[in-house]
Amino acid sequence: MDWEALYRSFAGDVLRVCYLLTRNRALAEDVCHEVFVRCMARNARMAPGKEKAYLMKAAVNRCRDEFRSARHKTRADLREAEHMARAGDRMNDVLREVLELPEDLRAVVVLHDYQGFTLAEAADMLRIPPGTAATRLSRARERPRSALKEYGA
Repeated sequence: MDWEALYRSFAGDVLRVCYLLTRNRALAEDVCHEVFVRCMARNARMAPGKEKAYLMKAAVNRCRDEFRSARHKTRADLREAEHMARAGDRMNDVLREVLELPEDLRAVVVLHDYQGFTLAEAADMLRIPPGTAATRLSRARERPRSALKEYGA
């Protein structure tokens, strides 16, 4: 398997998912790199055409591990999110709103709306039933958040 090509192709997507889930750029970078290192060390067997889904599932699982660990006991610094979303346009307002969602709702939104996975694929990555994924997506969209309502999400 050409790990360098996989990294070039998918590292940006993995990093984006990690950042949106952890809300911390440094931690997201660490998790992103760890996902690739672990997959390479284990010589992970990925079905052709399913590499992105495999890596996303690994990233989601590794982010969950971070949430459970003693290192991740404080709330993420939202100033970093504001730094990344400096321009202040509607999309950045939506990003800020998504970053404020609880982790279980945010994970479904990130995988479905930002990464383009189907609800069934997102549910599989999160190890939840598809109905639960649909409910979480619906609850995230029902939040009384101005930016989300304006954007139509």
